[in-house]
Amino acid sequence: MNEPAKPSFSVSPNPARGKTIVQLDEPFTGHISLIDAYGKQQLRLVVKDVREQEIRWPANLPPGIYLIRLQSGVSRLEQKIVIAP
Repeated sequence: MNEPAKPSFSVSPNPARGKTIVQLDEPFTGHISLIDAYGKQQLRLVVKDVREQEIRWPANLPPGIYLIRLQSGVSRLEQKIVIAP
C-alpha cells in the first residue's frame, strides 16, 4: 500500500542573515515556527494557502543553528537553518 507523498519545502538562503524564504511544493496552511537549539520557539507565523513565505528574523536573534518547523494539524515537517551574524 502506497502512502501519499508528504509535501516538501526548501529554505534559502541557508545560512541566512536577517531573513529567509520558505518555498513549498504545494499550498500550505498552518504554522511556520523557528525553534532554537534548546527547543524554544523564537518565532511563529500563521499562514494560509502559501507556496512561498518570507520570514524576517527578530533583531535580537543570536546566530546559531535553528529548525524551521511547518505544522498543520498532526503533520509536521522540519529543516535545519543556520542564522549567520
